[in-house]
Amino acid sequence: MKIEKFVLGSMGTNCYIAVNEENGECILVDPAAWPPELSSHIRTGGMKPLAVPLKIHAGPAPKQQKKEKASAQHPQKQKGKQKQSSDDYRGTKK
Repeated sequence: MKIEKFVLGSMGTNCYIAVNEENGECILVDPAAWPPELSSHIRTGGMKPLAVPLKIHAGPAPKQQKKEKASAQHPQKQKGKQKQSSDDYRGTKK
């Protein structure tokens, strides 16, 4: 078994070809695009595609979800919240 990697599409996503070197049968995993170079590579390599499993890539999150995610990662940036001083972490602030 041989695994080949291609970077395809406008987003540069990874596509993998798993090839059985004995009989040329292959599986293409998650091709984001199907450029002529990919077809040519398969033909010239004597490969016989059996399946093309696709992975659905999630699109960008709505603005509110992005804000919630950002504030969860950086709690000091939340509105109405005061940033803790270094004294708070040492337990010396009263």
